[in-house]
Amino acid sequence: LEDEAGNRIRRVVPKTEFRQRLALYYFDNESADTSLDWLQYGFPLALQDDLLQDIFLDARTSLEFGERLEESGHPDGLGLPLALRRDIAEELHLEHFVSGEIDGSTEEVSVTLRLHDVKRGKLLQERTFAGSDIFEIVDRMSLQLKRDLGIPEQHIEESRDLPISEMLTGSMTAYRHFVEGWRALELEDWQGAAAGFAAAAEEDPEYAFANLLLFQAHLIVNETEKAYVALEAAMEHAYKLPERYQFGMRAAYYRFVKQDYEKARAVAGMHAELFPDDISAHTTLLVLHLQEGERPEAITAAQRILELDPGRSNMLLLIGGQYQVMAEFEEAAHYFEQYAEQYPQDPRGFNELGDLSRTLGEHERALEHYERAHLLDPGDVSVLIDIGRTELALGHFDRALAQMNEALESAATPLKRSQANRALRDLYQLRGAMSRALDYMHASWDELAKAAPPLSVVQEKLGDLDTYVKADRTNLANATIDEIEEELDPPFDLLVGIGRLVVAIELADADAIEPALEEMDRFMTTLGVEAFRPLYVFGRGRMLEIRDECEQAIIAYERALVLEPTLVELLTHIGRCQRKLGDYDAAIERIQGTLRIHPFSPEAHYELALVYSDAGDGEKALEHLQTALGVWEDADPEFKPAREAREKLAELNGAV
Repeated sequence: LEDEAGNRIRRVVPKTEFRQRLALYYFDNESADTSLDWLQYGFPLALQDDLLQDIFLDARTSLEFGERLEESGHPDGLGLPLALRRDIAEELHLEHFVSGEIDGSTEEVSVTLRLHDVKRGKLLQERTFAGSDIFEIVDRMSLQLKRDLGIPEQHIEESRDLPISEMLTGSMTAYRHFVEGWRALELEDWQGAAAGFAAAAEEDPEYAFANLLLFQAHLIVNETEKAYVALEAAMEHAYKLPERYQFGMRAAYYRFVKQDYEKARAVAGMHAELFPDDISAHTTLLVLHLQEGERPEAITAAQRILELDPGRSNMLLLIGGQYQVMAEFEEAAHYFEQYAEQYPQDPRGFNELGDLSRTLGEHERALEHYERAHLLDPGDVSVLIDIGRTELALGHFDRALAQMNEALESAATPLKRSQANRALRDLYQLRGAMSRALDYMHASWDELAKAAPPLSVVQEKLGDLDTYVKADRTNLANATIDEIEEELDPPFDLLVGIGRLVVAIELADADAIEPALEEMDRFMTTLGVEAFRPLYVFGRGRMLEIRDECEQAIIAYERALVLEPTLVELLTHIGRCQRKLGDYDAAIERIQGTLRIHPFSPEAHYELALVYSDAGDGEKALEHLQTALGVWEDADPEFKPAREAREKLAELNGAV
């Protein structure tokens, strides 16, 4: 086939026959020499890179299950009980796990490597390796581990297997800096990660993998110029990396440096075509499709990953989630049920079924699924939050508050605390208690900043700015936008378009929405993030409606609903436009569509009250106004929707 530059490429690609999946836990230092502590991480990381030269091996280190380690009280990944190692590997549906012990001194190191079967927790092999060169020890461990896993000798002989010193670096100092960067990355210390990788690359400028991760670290902390320099350096020595890493690096180059998404996709597609059995190729395609909002294509990529490796069961949940967003609910249920049947002790399948039922407005059924998930894992914060959200939808406000407070008390990690605080923000915002909502929003931001990359935190903040406007704190919303714009480097400074559009929509300011739409369009075009298109189309609808172009506004809202069918709140906006056009029956039908899913949506009840009032049915208008005001009974005095609802109630009572 042809690559992205038109060059002919030909490869002989082996078929998958013996894919092996294993977890590599950090080693324990049993010596009295603390100077060997860094090798507790250095050995398994190098071993992973060595093993990943073989496309039929899937070796994962603690970076992929760090949150689970933190929840268990072992954030450093050291000294794990055997049962915990087995449980984590089983949750990931891996077949084996590897542990190790280090002994000796800086002159000669001894490593005892243990290979375990996950299903039974049985020790399969125990091997000891000793020497003064840690890279040479890693090469021997890798080769022996392949044999102990039962990989045929012929395949081992024919597969690429560079010495790890050729693949990474021959400098022990550079590798130690790299390990320090890796540890900082695991601890969400992004600046520390960048410093570690930069020191490794400075010590050995040909250290391609260090430069590749330095690119990612700089990108995470919004240092785009430094990121691009690191990526260029990595590409200069790309020959040192396994070919599947090279494809990912080239895709990143086109994606971020050249902003050529067609070539990025072409590289990812070529990777998948040349290596049809290489999961990393299809994973790259999956990420690109998700970022560009291409859900059917994302499903195809996820299905291919699942075909290649049925053990990647999380793909069942991802596929189901994509079908759910596309409103193909039977297909979504099929994949969630398949997961629940295959892994009846894993609460995630039942939790997803609960989310699906809640999306369909089947709240009692949702609670049944959540309760089953809760029985399997009583400490699962996500399940507690979902139970609270379902109680909230049913109008059981005290129960909802109790569940969400329990979730916050149970949350053991910053990410979980952020999620619980966000749920409480949503509860108080729904009820118009905006002062409390702001407190929980700020707490959510603070916790998220401890666990997520800065760009993720920025995106979260920008999407939340409507809360400031609802709380009559528009000045804080604008100040947040200015602060974020000041700290972001191009092209990520375009992210502020999200915030400007969110604020302008909430203010119902058509003259502000229009330039915000233009900025949002530049953001999506430059960064290739089509997933935000529904927000853009909705914003256009609001602008048209505010300018009394209701027929065109309805077309925009309908289009947004096609792009995001589960956003049933759009039906209320359509209904409001139909009321303004005098089509009361259509307006009632549309707004009731929102209430079928969210029976205690105060905005929907208020809009429905206005429809009945305009249609001359004062009794039904009063009924829906009272429901809305029941939700808003504890709203802050300055909360505008509740004030308007009370004024409308007084007007109707006066008319009666």
